[in-house]
Amino acid sequence: MARFLVLFLLLASPCFAKKQAALYAVYLDGLCQYDKKGEYDKFLKQLNIPYKVMPAKRAEMQMLKDKTCIFPVDRKFFKKVYPLIQSKPIQIVHNVFFSTSKIYKSFDEVKNLRVGIRSEINFGPKVKMGMAQNKQVNSKTLEQNIKKLLLGRTDVVLEFLEDVELYLEKNPKIKEKLVYDRTAYVEQFEDAVTCVDTPENKLVIDKFNETLESNIKPTSN
Repeated sequence: MARFLVLFLLLASPCFAKKQAALYAVYLDGLCQYDKKGEYDKFLKQLNIPYKVMPAKRAEMQMLKDKTCIFPVDRKFFKKVYPLIQSKPIQIVHNVFFSTSKIYKSFDEVKNLRVGIRSEINFGPKVKMGMAQNKQVNSKTLEQNIKKLLLGRTDVVLEFLEDVELYLEKNPKIKEKLVYDRTAYVEQFEDAVTCVDTPENKLVIDKFNETLESNIKPTSN
């Protein structure tokens, strides 16, 4: 209890208030939204920690500049030169290929095809290497990525399985048009809070982990 009192005092202090946010949240369709009505937003509001939603690359730069925290980002996206700490994951997410014609399970199978990808999202080294042998078609949002596939502007898209399935819950007619194997993932990552290693940020992670342990979860898989 004492450590959360310290966290409250830190967040309420004038020094802390000068920062734009204690936590930068990456904009993700249906999860972290600018209107803060996404599934992850419901969870973040339980923390009572100020946060700001912005595009992934900007959020990562701002987090390092302000020496604060970012969510939901796996720390393996960052170079090892940064002293980072990470919370427990809210969920494990997976990169999967989606198409309208056949199941693709690897980059070897999509070689030389037009592969749709979200340009605002950072991916791991395996994805970056695999995309080098394809024609990359960028989209800013998941919805744009899927629409380009349905319009035939791409042959296949690489997306986060969990994000797409959340999108398909709201758009069931589109689900009938997609072909994919949810077990054939290219990479997996932890949706977690990653912070620059400071005493203040350790308290943020403690609060996040405590909330997870109390079984307040944004999604059910």
